[in-house]
Amino acid sequence: MAPSAVKRSPICVVGAMSYDQIAQTEQPFLQNGPALNCKLINLTRHFGGCGGNIAFGITQLGPPPLLLSALGQIDAAAYQQHCAEHGIDQTGVLMFDEAHCARAMVFSDPLEQQFTAFFPGPVPVVADWQKHLASVQQDLQTARVMLCAPYPEALMRESLRTLRQMNPQALRLWCPGQYADRLDTYAMTEFAGEWEWLIGNEHEIKHLRQISGSELDTKTLIETRGGEPVRVQFADGDVRQFNVAEQPMVADPTGCGDAFAAGFSQSIAQALSPTESPAALPLEKTKALISLAVQQGIRLASACLRHTGCQSYQIDRNAL
Repeated sequence: MAPSAVKRSPICVVGAMSYDQIAQTEQPFLQNGPALNCKLINLTRHFGGCGGNIAFGITQLGPPPLLLSALGQIDAAAYQQHCAEHGIDQTGVLMFDEAHCARAMVFSDPLEQQFTAFFPGPVPVVADWQKHLASVQQDLQTARVMLCAPYPEALMRESLRTLRQMNPQALRLWCPGQYADRLDTYAMTEFAGEWEWLIGNEHEIKHLRQISGSELDTKTLIETRGGEPVRVQFADGDVRQFNVAEQPMVADPTGCGDAFAAGFSQSIAQALSPTESPAALPLEKTKALISLAVQQGIRLASACLRHTGCQSYQIDRNAL
């Protein structure tokens, strides 16, 4: 695959693209026993998936990243049109014939109980994913940041490993998200050395610490904690916290972690020169870069928080 003529941010994003369908039931799930038949009200559909959400956020701030993901041809048209309207580059999105896109189906009842079903959509086998990564080699070799969002474990690991081999200067930023709960000690050993910085929420990082022992004590960890200050652990053990602005209006927290990751990675990519390796930077410069990136991540997450749908907010770049 030849390099795209589209001007891009020097960022590669790996992660899913999916439709999020959200519905409310008229009656509680467990009123007088399990509700096997429910009337649905307020059915809405949004564009989602961590890869798509992060690419959307980065594109709000500047040129789009290279997005490596997959869609099913049967119902991809709406998502493709959405990407085109918002400037999201689709060069690296694989299209699977005779397949449906990934879907998250979320049902909430009047008691705020929630049930979620997830259809993974088309998932490339590792051999095909390796070919896909090879087809965008020239793009990967010029990337300054690879942000690996939740995706099947083997594809996350292969993506991080391939970038390390093709472009050792680039920052490998891992956001395991909901996949963190599926990882065990052996899986973390397999990922060892493939990532440099990690973004996760309080629950995810707590679980990774439990299965990794002291391994994470010397890693750079960026921990989001909802409305509480963002906690950053640097490689030397230094810990700093960054306050989150109070929100006058909260519409929907879904996707705010992805928005944070988008703002964070775009700030880092913008600050790094093509010849700078994060691993070789003086520690104090690394801390300064991360501090600025956290602030931009917080601003983008705050914008997402004020809207329903992970890809419905807009940013005034001049205000950042």
